[in-house]
Amino acid sequence: MKLIATDLDGTLLSKNHEISDANKEALKLASEQGVEIIVATGRSYSAAKIPLDKAGLNFPIICLNGGKIYNERAQLLNSAPLDKATCKKIKQICTAQHVYFEVFTNKATFSESREKFIQVMVDIMASAFLN
Repeated sequence: MKLIATDLDGTLLSKNHEISDANKEALKLASEQGVEIIVATGRSYSAAKIPLDKAGLNFPIICLNGGKIYNERAQLLNSAPLDKATCKKIKQICTAQHVYFEVFTNKATFSESREKFIQVMVDIMASAFLN
């Protein structure tokens, strides 16, 4: 095996949003044996780093669903933002189809509805931790 790519929510993290000791030890062992470990998540970089730091782990992170890639030294290797015209077109289509959407920028996350945003977060957590 040469590579382990893992998501966080509903995969690597427990229902307490932490990396278990067993998973931490397995990742450390794999890394020591030369296996590349990469975290791939929809979270922002800073949100992805929290559970890794807490577990004493340091791996490259593909975050924002592939929008940004950081190495283990927190250096940004690649960024693939959408241009404004594309964002406006997506907004028009979503609005016309009554589809809820969120916009993540380097400044903040935007939503047209705080209530829908909260419900989406609740639904994600509920589906990620079915135990």
